[in-house]
Amino acid sequence: MVSGFGERAQWLRNVSANPHVHVYLAGHKPMPATAQRLDGESARRSLARYAAAHPRAWSKLRAVLEQTLGARIDETATELPMVCFQASNPADTAA
Repeated sequence: MVSGFGERAQWLRNVSANPHVHVYLAGHKPMPATAQRLDGESARRSLARYAAAHPRAWSKLRAVLEQTLGARIDETATELPMVCFQASNPADTAA
């Protein structure tokens, strides 16, 4: 997931403070997960894969993200904060 508002996005600050989250997918029960911030290289690779797989969507999304962040974004380097959510085993989160 990308943070279109950069570091100031409240959800990004929340998952940075507490990476134990619940992911909500349409029509499904909330799923426990762990949020992990992607390093620069992982974010770049992920963004490049998305851009290659969805060139038309990326051209539109890129313009919006650049406007909200006030910075240029491309597939070779990005300051765009990105987070990966890894589903957790519910038994692992029981206290």
